[in-house]
Amino acid sequence: HKMATLLNRSLRVGAQCARPLSRQMSEMSAEAAHNKVTFWTKTSYGMAVAVGALTVWNVYVHMSHGHHEHDEDAPLPAYMKIRTKPFPWEFDDCSPMDLKCKRAAREAKLAGDH
Repeated sequence: HKMATLLNRSLRVGAQCARPLSRQMSEMSAEAAHNKVTFWTKTSYGMAVAVGALTVWNVYVHMSHGHHEHDEDAPLPAYMKIRTKPFPWEFDDCSPMDLKCKRAAREAKLAGDH
């Protein structure tokens, strides 16, 4: 009798483990679940199209108005060249990626050496 109970219990546990791991969509029918998935899929695609259209419009508006270009030969405004201490490299008044400043400083150094 104990063996039959143990066998019966192990079969029940095995059947529970063998159930599919899919989640039921609450208590709605398969057709209602399909309709809901279709609705949210279409809504997502619609929102993606709307966001894309707004992005294109925003880029167009941004590019359509004039931009103020900085004259390369004009000195930089004071707020763009604030130095509280010198940079720790050879040409301490030049920013790391300012190649024109580095070239001018190198030429000035060579002219001063001769």
